[in-house]
Amino acid sequence: GVQRGRMAVVCQWHRFQFFDKELVKEEGSQQPHPTLEKLQLRCGTSGKGLLILGEDDGSISLVDRAFKVQAFSAYEQSVDRMYLVRERNVLVTVGFDDSDSPIMKMWNMDNLDLNGTPDLINSWRVDAKMKGVPVHCMAVSPDMTHIALGMNGAVIGVSGDFLRDRNVKFRIIRQPRDDLVTALFFKFQNAVLSLFVVTQSSVSTFAILPHKDVEKVLDSCIGGESECVAQTEDEVVVGTASGMFHYDVDAKGAWDALEGEKKMICSFRGYLVTVYPPASRDGAPDVRQGHAKMDQFFIYDIKNKFIAYHEPIPSITHVFSEWGTLLVFTEEHKVFQLEEKDIQTKLETLFKKSLYYVAINIATSHQYDQASITDIITKYGDHLYIKGDYDGAIQQYVKTIGFLEPSYVIRKFLDAQRIRNLTDYLKQLHQKGKANADHTTLLLNCYTKLKDEKSLSDFLMVDSNEANFDVETAIKVCRQAGYYDKALSLSKQFQQHDWYLKIQIEDQKNFKEAVNYIQTLPFAEAENNVKKYGKTLMTEQPDITTELLTRMCTNYAAAPVAPAAPSAPGGAPAAAAGILDEPQGPSVEKANPEEYIHLFVEQPFYLTQFLEYITTHCLNASQLLYDTLLELYLQDPAGAASYHSDPGSEERLKKAEDLLKFSWHSYNPDHALVLCKTHCFTKGVLLLLEKLNLYHDILQHHMENKDYLQILDACEKYGEKEPNLWMQALSYFSCRDDCQDYITTVLSSMHDAKRTTTLALSTMPTIQYSTLRITPRKLHQAQYTHTRTQNWTTARWTT
Repeated sequence: GVQRGRMAVVCQWHRFQFFDKELVKEEGSQQPHPTLEKLQLRCGTSGKGLLILGEDDGSISLVDRAFKVQAFSAYEQSVDRMYLVRERNVLVTVGFDDSDSPIMKMWNMDNLDLNGTPDLINSWRVDAKMKGVPVHCMAVSPDMTHIALGMNGAVIGVSGDFLRDRNVKFRIIRQPRDDLVTALFFKFQNAVLSLFVVTQSSVSTFAILPHKDVEKVLDSCIGGESECVAQTEDEVVVGTASGMFHYDVDAKGAWDALEGEKKMICSFRGYLVTVYPPASRDGAPDVRQGHAKMDQFFIYDIKNKFIAYHEPIPSITHVFSEWGTLLVFTEEHKVFQLEEKDIQTKLETLFKKSLYYVAINIATSHQYDQASITDIITKYGDHLYIKGDYDGAIQQYVKTIGFLEPSYVIRKFLDAQRIRNLTDYLKQLHQKGKANADHTTLLLNCYTKLKDEKSLSDFLMVDSNEANFDVETAIKVCRQAGYYDKALSLSKQFQQHDWYLKIQIEDQKNFKEAVNYIQTLPFAEAENNVKKYGKTLMTEQPDITTELLTRMCTNYAAAPVAPAAPSAPGGAPAAAAGILDEPQGPSVEKANPEEYIHLFVEQPFYLTQFLEYITTHCLNASQLLYDTLLELYLQDPAGAASYHSDPGSEERLKKAEDLLKFSWHSYNPDHALVLCKTHCFTKGVLLLLEKLNLYHDILQHHMENKDYLQILDACEKYGEKEPNLWMQALSYFSCRDDCQDYITTVLSSMHDAKRTTTLALSTMPTIQYSTLRITPRKLHQAQYTHTRTQNWTTARWTT
């Protein structure tokens, strides 16, 4: 059952013919190459543009790309093993001359004579203790400081300066054991040189250290034959009847279920070439071609899980790779050359079979540019989309992000039934930092339509420096969808102050929180938002809004949100009660109070408190503020619906009187006079007339009110400054029937103070004595009191 399961895995691999096979022929002929046919191969290697083949008679043949062969004698008896150090182009061989001990030789392949014979650099006889024991395998380190020889169950290490010194050191790395050593490979990793040792029953590594070689057993149950072990760039692969086993320096790796007895394996360009003997692969029948049995030749792409090539080939003996091709030698002395098809041909084959994922892997392994790979991935996504595999299609389209225009994908998935797939794509678009505001809007709308609040929260609740979406767009969409809490959280986190206040005020109607939030903003931000929302906030939260305005016009400094301060006794905000008297620092930004007066429409009580605080604490408060405050004092509280309590007319008028008395240079007296007259504030009118030196107007005011005593008092008070007041008063009293006593008082006062003018007295005869009801003697006594005349006074008298 286990074996059937393994075979099923491999049977699922796709099969292709990605190689072209051709028999190596003599130039100009259809017959096999005659020189290659004569070779009696025993071992071989390749590199630097040459096939290097060791023969049974001890000679080595060098074959170039044109299949021209040059041979030289390397040993008297046979060549058993060879290894080409490509980094130095040095060939290391092991063979027998005329003795029982193997001889190791080094050849400089860069120096060939006219006959193709390389220079012999050095030679050494392998330890005599192993006399007569063949070398089953060999490895040379890339830096040519170490050589390892597998001799039966032992591993012999050779170290030294091979290119310059014949005195090299032999030592035993692995003591002789019962299992035969079949393969050796060196590998540098983490600055340590390690030696892979593969036997018929185990796989181990030895760390080659100066004083001691440390063994690590990777697998004590699996081993391989000499021809069934291969080294790739990253690992060693051991082929057995159970499959392919992979090993790195530290541990056993993956396993591929490629069953069947194996004849040989080798690595080529990321492929694993495997030769199966007849009737050993998948229960295949024993195939013959003439008298030769057919081996099964496979080329596996292990990484991408497909068979790149398969064909029966008669009795394979050796497989080499050079010139970008594979060369297969058979017992019939034929040589087949397998050349890989170009990448475009392979891709077209895969496209026809809809094997896009294989095409993607092949293009990637061939280092195609990202634009070309994206084109293949897009085709794969389109293929899955047409099949109705929308989940799979989205997975492919996600891989194209950054290269394929997102609108190409989005249009395909706008249908409501595919909204979840679209959501997945848009989410990835944001995570890769390729989304714009429209994509953010679409993703958030998808979340809201799916009612997936958890995903919505996970998407939005990120650190400020990790946001991969347009914040303002996210706030708008959340607000439109009714997710006010999320919109507020985003606004606050990313300092979108305008949006935060807009939602709190317009949607949540949380006016108190809006005011508290404004208090935490820098001055410029706070000022802009107060101008924008101040009228609404004043209507809904007049107490704390007045406090905020007071701070902004006096000693504003941004502060953490705190509960609004309690009102002071009498209903005045805490700011007006003096809670903000202490300055916030040496440099304080202030707003212009005049710009906020309009916010207090229909709020005279709070405007009064605001202006009282400003005029008390700001030395440079403008006339407009004082004029407005005076007007508020003079208004009828009964008509001001916003007043919380009537402080009493006497208190208000007393404040107005104090303002007129003690802030003379702060308000506009003409405007104040108009206000006082309009609101019938007599005290204020008289006070202003006095300050303006309008004494005649003061007298006229008393005359209009028929306040005779106040007329006489005004004349007494201001007569020294304006003497004609007496004549004005005399004229006034002379026209009234009940004023004889007041006329006498005026004349007496004029006589006593010598205030009468000659011109004024000259008009006295026009007054009917019967009307005045005084004696002429008293009248003439007043004629001698003053001699100077003022034309305008006379004019007023005569009129």
